[in-house]
Amino acid sequence: MSVSLSHLNTLAVRSEADSMDIASTVEELQRVIRSTAQSGEALTVLGGGSNVVPLRHLPGRLLLLRDDRVHVLEERVDTVLVEVGAGHDWNALVEKTLERGWSGLENLILIPGTAGAAPIQNIGAYGVELKDRLHSLLAIDRSSGELREFLEKDCEFGYRTSLFKQSGNWVIGRVRLLLSKSSQLELGYPEVARHMEGRDHTAREVARVVSAIRRQKLPNPMLTGNVGSFFKNPIVPLSQAEKLREMIPSLNTYLVDVDRAEVKLSAAQLIDRAGWKGRRERGVGVWEKQPLVLVNLGTENGSDFLAFAQKIRTDLLDRYGVSLELEPVVIGQD
Repeated sequence: MSVSLSHLNTLAVRSEADSMDIASTVEELQRVIRSTAQSGEALTVLGGGSNVVPLRHLPGRLLLLRDDRVHVLEERVDTVLVEVGAGHDWNALVEKTLERGWSGLENLILIPGTAGAAPIQNIGAYGVELKDRLHSLLAIDRSSGELREFLEKDCEFGYRTSLFKQSGNWVIGRVRLLLSKSSQLELGYPEVARHMEGRDHTAREVARVVSAIRRQKLPNPMLTGNVGSFFKNPIVPLSQAEKLREMIPSLNTYLVDVDRAEVKLSAAQLIDRAGWKGRRERGVGVWEKQPLVLVNLGTENGSDFLAFAQKIRTDLLDRYGVSLELEPVVIGQD
């Protein structure tokens, strides 16, 4: 009997899997992985469904991660090492750490998804990335079901990517975060710094500021189907960035690698300048307050998002010679 994913993805599109399992512990997760490895069935692992574009059919088994336990592994004078189940809602986790007086995740508040998905994407916002707070994690090998520990240095983190996103051979079971018991805040992001002027420098206050900024710019996925940023900010050679700055003097650029002379560009500015902001087609549109976000305006098909995104990508490549990568992961088939 097929299982509907319509309520399990924040794009609010239709999709069906052949069957579904729920794992509430690492042991249950291993059991399902070993079973599918032996049978040769396809296995799709889903957390909060907030960074995926589901197509009509997911062959094989769908596995939902629902382990939401939080356990303190080690507590010192200034720091605390916390282990979190992969199924824990990320924003609820941030709130929980703030309630306990731990800082470190406040810049990452209101990011949808689960703790297990956070390292895959190396989520980041307002000057902080997941890798900055990750101590280690436990992951299961899809081919054998064996459990392995990865330290932060083993995860091959990059801009919105990691070893786990690149290889697809691992399923994350638990994450370990090293947090501070004092307010060691990251206020380097200009927009956050500006809004923090005159406020108390506490983790809770940073969370309030970041929440206000995000709510002003981004649609609520509970009300308007979306996955947040649909495109990554492109990284290009410095020489190309300089040519684009001649064309677009206001273009925001960020030097990301001095040795390789690589620069990150603002994809939102390029999409906006190309005239895509507010445009819509076949039930998909570009959010008027943030051009990186595509929203569901009535479609039931994930493929409509991909077709619309491809038109934007083709246009920016033709206009500016810049290739955009999708940020969400495409799952299933039409």
